[in-house]
Amino acid sequence: MHELSTQLGGDAPELTVGERVYWTVPVVFTLPGKGVLGRVGTLRVDAGTGELLTDPQTEQEMMRHAEQLAQRAALPTGI
Repeated sequence: MHELSTQLGGDAPELTVGERVYWTVPVVFTLPGKGVLGRVGTLRVDAGTGELLTDPQTEQEMMRHAEQLAQRAALPTGI
């Protein structure tokens, strides 16, 4: 996840208790001067070990969503 972007951050997590206890963390995309542009996905983090419970497909989807948000933010207003 360190390779994704410095423009991605976590929002308020929720604790899920089941067979495995983990945090569900919404991931948001931000741009300087514009703030949070939207949610790009969700990560799960093991509450006991801190292990990131993700896969390459999830990371790729988040990057694709972030790129779409960045492109929309770059459009001139009034379009």
